[in-house]
Amino acid sequence: MVTITSALALKHGALRMKLPDETMGESADTGPASPPMQELTRQIQTLAEIGELCMEARSLLPAVAQTADQLRRMGTWRTIIPFQMIEGCPHALDPANRDHHELIQHVLHAFGEALSRRHDEHNQPVLSDEETLAEVAALTEAAGVEHTRAIGLLTASTINDLQAGILLLADIATEIEARDVSLLVNCSNYLSMLTDRLYHQGRLEDSNRELSILASRDNLTGLPNRRSLMESLEQMMSAAEDSRGQILLAFIDLDGFKRINDQHGHEAGDMFLISIARRLQQALREDDLVARLGGDEFVVVTTAGGNRNSKDIIRHLGNRIDQAIVGHHDLGSVSIDYPGASIGVVTWRGESINELIRKGDQAMYQIKQRRRGQDGSGNQPLGNKS
Repeated sequence: MVTITSALALKHGALRMKLPDETMGESADTGPASPPMQELTRQIQTLAEIGELCMEARSLLPAVAQTADQLRRMGTWRTIIPFQMIEGCPHALDPANRDHHELIQHVLHAFGEALSRRHDEHNQPVLSDEETLAEVAALTEAAGVEHTRAIGLLTASTINDLQAGILLLADIATEIEARDVSLLVNCSNYLSMLTDRLYHQGRLEDSNRELSILASRDNLTGLPNRRSLMESLEQMMSAAEDSRGQILLAFIDLDGFKRINDQHGHEAGDMFLISIARRLQQALREDDLVARLGGDEFVVVTTAGGNRNSKDIIRHLGNRIDQAIVGHHDLGSVSIDYPGASIGVVTWRGESINELIRKGDQAMYQIKQRRRGQDGSGNQPLGNKS
């Protein structure tokens, strides 16, 4: 019984197969290799190429298709059909094999529980029993093999999920030898290792993406946080310089927020902040930026054409924000009629990001002082139990 006992090694940045000197090629003592040895050499070279392919692949389906092409060049299998799994059903990658889904499904069913385990000498990827071949005879004939000697199946799977594979059919004239089976075992395991790698890589990228979002978002409201605001302002300033557009920043401080917390509890205070965030998002344009700096401070950034009157734009933006915030807020067991916030709106005049935010803060403070002068109570909101 001939088996492939191969190992992959990295040498000089390239993947190659380690081969015993006494079993390979020609030598001065032995002369040309025998046909069986030439075939073994070809299989080992093919396996090395497939191994390298699976190590370097960045996506699964192209690797499955290329592996199928490599096996076709071997000439052992009459028909080779690469497929992918979509919602639990096999679908051939080549539209020309679209009619063979039922055959693939039958073969998958015939392998049964063996699909959940990696292939090895005890779990071989080949079916050759007469009963199974008789059951799918009509389907294999439709696939181009009138009398089937064996059916091979390479699986690209994680521990719990078959994602793709390759169906192989050998006709009656083909002898399937031990080395052919070993080649399939190794190829199948390479594809499964690739599938595992891509799966874990995908999960890692998803986790990193989620962490990136969390790092740039306010945990309570889901709005961009200070870090994200700074990054967005930098991009907006660069774009405004190119287009000679205007940038307006509104600094918002929620007057009376401490009283809401003190009178109704922090849960009501959190719900109020969430309500403010939602109303600001709904009232402003899709391209406008709404961020929470922290505590009861929010920032709105918007852009306008360079030829528009700055005073009109400032007044209009302030009114839009005020109308969004003022009014009735249902906070669960408590509802409040909120009289409004202090809003300072400024335009960007080429200063740095920190200076622009500081300028907005100062404008907001002036508005707050004016509101306190107008209303000695400080425009505090009233709360009522629902």
